Amino acid sequence: MSLEGAGIDSLPHEMSAFSKLKVLDLEDNYFTAFPFELKGLSEICALNLNENPIKNIEGVGFLTQLKTLGLADTELTNLPAELKELSELETLLLSEKKITSFPSEIQHLKKLNS
Repeated sequence: MSLEGAGIDSLPHEMSAFSKLKVLDLEDNYFTAFPFELKGLSEICALNLNENPIKNIEGVGFLTQLKTLGLADTELTNLPAELKELSELETLLLSEKKITSFPSEIQHLKKLNS
């Protein structure tokens, strides 16, 4: 599902109805924090939050099937330790110029491409 450039800063609570959703593109919107409405999307494997003024991704650890997570061109300055819960993560897109530190838990992501 693509909501790229939709001008949104939140998602409807009914997102849980899309429990079989695999890919969600939220690029170029106005999210400032991780959308907790995604918590019920246990099968999502690709999430694009690039180009959002997002400052916090607490809650992302619930998406344990994620293989790709786009966080480039955001306002993130650090990554939460809960990233270690994303054991299937292969691709993590970041704008490193703003990230000041990486959690040591990132070493537990054995599938992550360097």
